[in-house]
Amino acid sequence: MGLFHEDQPELKPELLLLSANTSASLKSQVDRYQDFVLKQPDVCPSDLAYTLAVHRDTLPHRAFAVLQDGKLSVVSPPAKAPPEAPQVHLIFSGQGAQWPEMGKELIQADPTFRGSMERMDDILRKVAEPPSWSLIGECLFGLWQRHRILNRPRRAAEAGRD
Repeated sequence: MGLFHEDQPELKPELLLLSANTSASLKSQVDRYQDFVLKQPDVCPSDLAYTLAVHRDTLPHRAFAVLQDGKLSVVSPPAKAPPEAPQVHLIFSGQGAQWPEMGKELIQADPTFRGSMERMDDILRKVAEPPSWSLIGECLFGLWQRHRILNRPRRAAEAGRD
């Protein structure tokens, strides 16, 4: 297996990760990859994406492109990575009915977490068809209330008893 395949099934879009030492060299790299994929229609998109993601150095100026139908259909604006990677303190997936209070407590106690949730809510409100709910509202009220309702003691008649 290599970058070129003669019998390719229908190809799905692939994300190409690009990086360079300067913004100008990154732009030049994007242009070179666009030219490469146009001149090499037999290139295997998934192999190219894998090679760029795994076998290239990650340099400070970064961008991504979507390779689809033999061309770079989407190219992100270049961005310069911060000098140090941000520290991840916690990843809150919101999953797991056993922890409905976790998000609520984090929102109330951690300003950084609350700020992240507010930014995500802002993004959701700007989509073409925004949801009728908010992340913060669901964490503070929605999940907690549903959990509380679901865990109320209930009485049930025993089946088969006369």
